Amino acid sequence: MSACATLAVLAALTMRQIGFWHDSVRLCEHAISVEDGDYVRALLGATLIAEYRYAEAEPHLQLAVRFAPERAEHHNNLANVLLHTGQFDRAAAEQSIALRLAPNDISVAETMGRILFQQANYGGALQQFSHAVEVGADKAAVATALNDMGASVASRGQPSDAEPLIRNAIELNPSLVQAWRNLVLVLADQGRRDDAAKALQDAIQATGLQPQYEDLSSPPQ
Repeated sequence: MSACATLAVLAALTMRQIGFWHDSVRLCEHAISVEDGDYVRALLGATLIAEYRYAEAEPHLQLAVRFAPERAEHHNNLANVLLHTGQFDRAAAEQSIALRLAPNDISVAETMGRILFQQANYGGALQQFSHAVEVGADKAAVATALNDMGASVASRGQPSDAEPLIRNAIELNPSLVQAWRNLVLVLADQGRRDDAAKALQDAIQATGLQPQYEDLSSPPQ
């Protein structure tokens, strides 16, 4: 083979490899064609999740579980995909396995909390997020998540169900202004004007007088 021909072949091979590395999904698919296994399937699934391609990720994560059923992270990732695609019962079943395998894993506990929330099991969700904090989850991040969940429940016309979520958010992060505001609102929505006024006083004492409180001076009847 001539020198020019050799260079042309090497250039073609180089460009082909650059193509694999340029596209993470293609790279994983290439790796699978060489040697399949739970690690590369999980990596491809995670790559697809990062691109919000949940339905495409599901079969690869199912294979990862099949290859290595003892690995909690595979069950956790599959449960997350099922959660994002609205398959809440399947997600809960998958995450129960992850919890059994890794009962003190922060991500596993938080994922189960989100699943239970979607199933309207708010007490169970609180238990899982509380456990996540016990094993080292960031309190401020969990507080924000619980406050957002409480606000979501309140927006559906369920202030009494929202209240425990929001109160737990405040307990974890007493400086979370939006949670204090939400607490005042859900108490007022329940007709508990005295409790709402007291919560506003507590909010101001905890965080100072904030712009978010300006329209709460007279909670609605």
